[in-house]
Amino acid sequence: MRSGGGGRSNTSSVSWLRLTLHVSGGWQLAVALLALLSACCAAVPDVIVTNNLDVVNGATGSIAALNSNDGGDGISLREAVAASSPGHVIGFNIGGSKEITLESTLDITESITLDGTTQPGQSGSTPVVAVTGTSAVDALVVPASFAVIRGLAVHSSTASYCVLINGNAVAIQNCWIGLDLQGVASGCSDGVAVRGGNSAVIGGLAAGNVIYASAQGVFLLKGTGHMVAHNWVGLGPDGACKPGNMATGVAVAGATALMIEYNVFGHATTGLQMTSATASVRHNYFGLTADGQSSAGHTIGVAAGDFTNSVMRDNLVSACGTGLSIAGQGMNLTVLSNVFGRDKDNEDGFPNNLAIESFAEKSSTVRIGMAGYSNVFALGGMDGILITNGEARIERNYIGTDPTLVPDLGGTYGI
Repeated sequence: MRSGGGGRSNTSSVSWLRLTLHVSGGWQLAVALLALLSACCAAVPDVIVTNNLDVVNGATGSIAALNSNDGGDGISLREAVAASSPGHVIGFNIGGSKEITLESTLDITESITLDGTTQPGQSGSTPVVAVTGTSAVDALVVPASFAVIRGLAVHSSTASYCVLINGNAVAIQNCWIGLDLQGVASGCSDGVAVRGGNSAVIGGLAAGNVIYASAQGVFLLKGTGHMVAHNWVGLGPDGACKPGNMATGVAVAGATALMIEYNVFGHATTGLQMTSATASVRHNYFGLTADGQSSAGHTIGVAAGDFTNSVMRDNLVSACGTGLSIAGQGMNLTVLSNVFGRDKDNEDGFPNNLAIESFAEKSSTVRIGMAGYSNVFALGGMDGILITNGEARIERNYIGTDPTLVPDLGGTYGI
């Protein structure tokens, strides 16, 4: 059995694409594939941002026009966006301060790429260019489909959203969301919010984001086929520190056919909250640091609410008040091959106060374990599974021990 995730590596984009095809049809597979290809394949910029001003005084009818007449002060990000056409890549070569402060929301209305990794001095996954909104200004709003935001720090301490997505197949990758260039919390209410469109790609193979927000790091409100993978959610750029108080790492309220994989959730009050959601939740860490060896616990690791139809498999859930809370009606939740209360090396000492608590109503189907897909509950003196309402099928699990049947990992009660 494989337990846990590992944050920003080793995901399978192919599995997500297959899920998209199965659930939503071939057109969405094409949308998703194009988003992934555009996000992972570097391209030569068509236009270069050379100042940190938020002005439009150059000729923005086309990139050629802007390059010929930049207004005398270089090219701003807003000018580059206005001059770009579908498929164009915006690069950066800013001297001096690389903090771009927006006086109003910047709308990305074409399928373009903002590539912060082109800025000289950028190394690895640490951004050196920041885009921030002033006062209550949402930083980036993306109504366009196929747009890519890569390698930027995007933050705005008093706005509703750092990035608001309404288009199809928008990719947010290798960004710091809700953090400034020093990695200090400057989060919006919601870090990345998806309120329209399908097939958003937040993170991905070798493209994970560091995400912090005061309310929800990622908020999936509408659409289908979104992928959230390889991100550090609620943790700082070091994969361990707590940037600030955060309510929920990822919140799902109505989005469907989701793939939530290989993320590390830490420090938020609730790691993952799902309501009216259909999701595959696999290979994540909840309540641990990115190295899987230290506590970054939640009050609730995963909260599954009304009309959630999901599979939770191969996750590592530790150091939480309640590892998994199941409450509501019309639910179909399957919990397989997870490890509760251990670190990534199967060391003990990270028990949840209560591994699983279910309040699900009788209209719900809850299955915990099955042949070949046992869950391991390392209780460490705490409690295992509590069913306070409704019904649940519980079988083939290791409760208070592991598959070797050797260690005593017991608690106050098993079930």
